Amino acid sequence: TCDQTCGPPACECRPGFVRTAGTCVRPETCPEALSTSIDRPCAAVFCAGGQCVEYDNTFGCFDTACGPHEEFKICATCEKTCGPVMKKCDEKCHPPTCQCVEGYVRHNGRCVKSEKCDSSEHAERPKRYFQRL
Repeated sequence: TCDQTCGPPACECRPGFVRTAGTCVRPETCPEALSTSIDRPCAAVFCAGGQCVEYDNTFGCFDTACGPHEEFKICATCEKTCGPVMKKCDEKCHPPTCQCVEGYVRHNGRCVKSEKCDSSEHAERPKRYFQRL
C-alpha cells in the first residue's frame, strides 16, 4: 500500500525509526519487509486542495488551476515581464507554478500579449551588438 500523503505538516518518525500502522518502531521490529520506494503513480497520494505533484524528489500540493493565458508548469522557468529590465535568472527548474503561455508576458500579475507592453518597457534578454573580428 502507499501512504504518501500531501497535506499540512505532520509528525514524522525520528531518525532510526520507521512508521508501521501509525506507530514509530525500530526497523528490526517492523513486522513487514521495509519498502524503499513508492510506486508511481499512486492513487493514495492526495491533497486536501490542489494537486499532489512530485517536485525535487518529494511531493507537494500545488494549485494547478491557472488563469487566462496561463499554463501549469512542473519545472517553472523565469517569465518575461513588462518592465525596464530582465531580472537575473538562473536556468534551473523553479517550483511548480502557473506561467504565461507563449506570446504572453506577466504584467501586474496577469498575462498580457507581449505587444501590449510599451516597447520601451518590454523586458527581453539583452541583444548582442558585437561582431567577431
